[in-house]
Amino acid sequence: MLEQTDARFDSETLAILRDTRKFCPKCESEMVMRTATKGKASGQSFWGCSAYPKCRFTMPV
Repeated sequence: MLEQTDARFDSETLAILRDTRKFCPKCESEMVMRTATKGKASGQSFWGCSAYPKCRFTMPV
């Protein structure tokens, strides 16, 4: 879909539209994919704030 609209948008706008990064709603740091190593969720992936341990926000994948 984005490839079909290339003529209507400049390269900066397309880069923003293609950006798949996630940001923490609590502190606005970038979120990173992590894998739980302990507890009942061990082995499962989740999004965690890159500012950990300062910010402990997480969300499911």
